Amino acid sequence: MIVNAFEPKEVIVDGKPTLPSNQPIQRQPGWWWDEKRRCLYISAHHEKELIVVAIR
Repeated sequence: MIVNAFEPKEVIVDGKPTLPSNQPIQRQPGWWWDEKRRCLYISAHHEKELIVVAIR
């Protein structure tokens, strides 16, 4: 969760765009913007120790 963020146009994880969700995400990969709380929630699969996330 990222707090006091701006609403992103896209979220990229390890060079691949992730899909936005219209409802809160659970464990499925993607991201959800909570306008009321101004929070960005990101869920991504990763099998290595380090992943790169870009928020645009």
